[in-house]
Amino acid sequence: MNERLNNWRSLIFHDPAHVLREFRKLELSLPPGVDPIVAQLRTPGLKEHREGREAALFTYGMSLASGKDIRFAHTEAEDYDFVTCWKDGDTANFTPVQLKELVSAERNPSASLPDLLASLALKYPTPSSTVLAVYLNRGAKVDELMAVRVPSMGFAEVWYFCCVSPDAERWAIFGDAKTQLKQLVFDYPRG
Repeated sequence: MNERLNNWRSLIFHDPAHVLREFRKLELSLPPGVDPIVAQLRTPGLKEHREGREAALFTYGMSLASGKDIRFAHTEAEDYDFVTCWKDGDTANFTPVQLKELVSAERNPSASLPDLLASLALKYPTPSSTVLAVYLNRGAKVDELMAVRVPSMGFAEVWYFCCVSPDAERWAIFGDAKTQLKQLVFDYPRG
């Protein structure tokens, strides 16, 4: 554990609001007619950028939900994709986060949140401090999410986040789905 903490202390943590504002600038600068696969960061070469944007969205939502200045760093290990960090006085607190996506209905109409959670429960049965963040790339409603049973799995917490407006200006974060599902709606950072 000390080796893991020392590794995390050496990472460069990013301000999620700044990262998201930079992504928005890039989105707005794309020429008309650019391939939607490229614009949505769906090519293999852009996967890391897509996951970075999703990590920034989740971390930004968590910052607002918790009232803490939470930063993130991309670093992958066996059970996480990025690490968040916030300070409590002089103490740095770290949380590893596993990022998953429920793809859009256009990409896979048969994909479902219960199926995704069931597969993750099988893959990650051992208790850990890792938080699961699921990007719902098809929107969501609180009553629908409350009806989803979270199976027993090794993640410390389970959170969902998604876009809730057609212009991608409003987002929501829901969690912890393992205890009591609460929702926070927030605006994409402007700047």
